[in-house]
Formats: sequence, C-alpha cells, structure tokens
Amino acid sequence: MSIQLQYPHIHKIGEFTFTVATDPTATNILTADVFAKYRSLSLSGPSAALVGTITLEGLRSVDDDETADASWVTIQSPPGTDVAIAQDKSIVLSTLPFAALRLASSATETNDRTFTLWGQVAPD
Repeated sequence: MSIQLQYPHIHKIGEFTFTVATDPTATNILTADVFAKYRSLSLSGPSAALVGTITLEGLRSVDDDETADASWVTIQSPPGTDVAIAQDKSIVLSTLPFAALRLASSATETNDRTFTLWGQVAPD
C-alpha cells in the first residue's frame, strides 16, 4: 500500500553517506543553502548495523575550513546531550544555525552507510 500525502510539503533533501573508501568516520557535507529553507528536518538512520556512535556536527561559519576536523562542532540538544542517530531510527531537528552539516562516527565504519535527510517547508 502506498500512502498519499495530504501535506505535500515534505521533501527529501539529500543524503549523508559514510563512504569507506573516502572517509569511514565522517560523511559528505550538506550546506545551509540545501537545508535552511526548511522549518524542520528529519534525519533517518540506515537499516544496516553501525559500528560507531553517529553524531551530528555543524560548521559554524562559511569562513571556517570545512576540511579541518577542528572546524566542526558536535551539535547538542538541551540539557547538553549529543545529537546522535542510531540504526533504523529518526530524529527531528529544527532551527540549525550552521553553515553546513555532516555526520561523524566514533569508530571506523566498515561498510558504506547512507542516512536520509527530509525537510518540511512551511505551507503557503
């Protein structure tokens, strides 16, 4: 059965992928021009097992060097808990004042893993 959305303002924005051959501990980057127009985001983990704890990281400014790990900060939610995403789970995010986002793993992922980012735009 296919669900017919009555609210057509939910869009697949992009994907974060741990690519073992390139960098098994950090994903590709999605910039604010991709996700900033959405009022809320949903980040879904893969169905396959993960090796490490996966956390969401933000780049504070477009002037920061996105190739330097020190430029990235782990995003936390009150009361100071790292925003983490697990296998077969989704988290909801809102108001992300960062120039870019990526995911980081606490361990080397042994297979490529893809996380999907969805966004909800405000109705017209």
